Formats: sequence, C-alpha cells, structure tokens
Amino acid sequence: MTPDPTALEAYVDVTAQTLGLPIDPASRALVIQNLAGLMQAARIVAEFELPAALEAAPVFRP
Repeated sequence: MTPDPTALEAYVDVTAQTLGLPIDPASRALVIQNLAGLMQAARIVAEFELPAALEAAPVFRP
C-alpha cells in the first residue's frame, strides 16, 4: 500500500511547522519522497512476524 501523497504533504507541512523546522521549498518534494520511502521500509519491518519462541534480551550487551 502506497501512502497517500496528499496526506504526506500535509503531514510534512504540519510537522515542520510544529517543530519550527524550516524546509526549503526546493527540497520539500524530496522530503516528502524520502518520508514515503521510510514509511514503506517501516511497513516491511512491522509486518515481519517473529517466531513465538523468540525472547527479547533482558539486557543489552554490545
């Protein structure tokens, strides 16, 4: 499913305004395009089902 371009444009505009983050009008289309790509990648990760036997590590040790 591809994100709705109009909704992404509105989201970028409102979020940038809320955060006080100026977006150069020349870069706005690329920001929206990158957000769409990130959302598609996140959807792939979120839809990946983990095995039920998998347990999260209680402590992170690099």
